[in-house]
Amino acid sequence: MPSFSKQMTNCTSILSIAEMMEESGIWISPTLQSWTHYPRIVELKAKLKDENISISEEAELQDLERRAENRLDVMRCMLDHDLRDRIVPGTDSGVNNLAFGHLDYDLQLLAQVGFTPAETLIAATRISAEAIGLNNEIGTIQPGKVADLVAFDGDPTVDVDAFSCVVAVFQAGCQIK
Repeated sequence: MPSFSKQMTNCTSILSIAEMMEESGIWISPTLQSWTHYPRIVELKAKLKDENISISEEAELQDLERRAENRLDVMRCMLDHDLRDRIVPGTDSGVNNLAFGHLDYDLQLLAQVGFTPAETLIAATRISAEAIGLNNEIGTIQPGKVADLVAFDGDPTVDVDAFSCVVAVFQAGCQIK
């Protein structure tokens, strides 16, 4: 029997799931970093960049990247079926090797599947607020809404890597980092 991800890369199957999601008002948080082993990929790419990677680790990286691409194809099919406004980033932090504090990984993966950098920011803010029914209180910068803000070293609407460069965090209007 083929694996789940091999079955799901059939875009026709995904179309029927996409239609059911839309009809039912379902949101999807694909937890891409978990599904693709992205933290390990990031770790191995850093070793490769530093030229401090073993032959077996390089082979592992190639295998992980190949498997990740197969899994990311599922999300690409969902985008082909216009589900962009039903997808919210999420992390599955705390499970296995998924450390807390890396929503940036999921945003980078959303960009890999076809979101623009600006769309990744919208997914993390406005769309996520809509998904949990709090869009009247959070999710956009507007008078009367809770002032939870993050400042980056770079423009995340142009470059998703800026999400990894947090320089300040404001919660309810008060700077906490």
